[in-house]
Amino acid sequence: MRHDGIAGSSLAAPLFGFVLAVGLLLPQLSQAQSAVDREPKVSVFFGTSKAMDLGEIKTNALKALKAKGYTVRTASSCVVNVKIQGPQPGCAVMFFDLEAKSQYLVLFNQRGQVSEVRGGPMRHGTVGPNDPLPKFPEGGVEVKP
Repeated sequence: MRHDGIAGSSLAAPLFGFVLAVGLLLPQLSQAQSAVDREPKVSVFFGTSKAMDLGEIKTNALKALKAKGYTVRTASSCVVNVKIQGPQPGCAVMFFDLEAKSQYLVLFNQRGQVSEVRGGPMRHGTVGPNDPLPKFPEGGVEVKP
């Protein structure tokens, strides 16, 4: 059996190319992962009186919920909704705990102060029998079914 040096080198070339490509990609992948791990720096300005970044808004909302007796797990999903126009500008922070089937809401007014805190079980559909009826909007038109 004759050993052919060409066959050995033709196998080594693709292997070397693969090792080189992996060596070049690994640092880029780790940089991409570290960029994903960083939270974007976003701030909300409440008129001329206050500015808070998203972390502060979330922390202040959790403090307000805790002061009202609610316990929000750290694994809860969080959504921040900023309203910049209309009669009541401000910010709403919503937490959703899917395991406990609970939802929490903290409203901030246009000055960045907590104006409302509430929480309870997640519910889809119509208002429950013991729930207060929703407020009729000012200037709204009542529709009879």
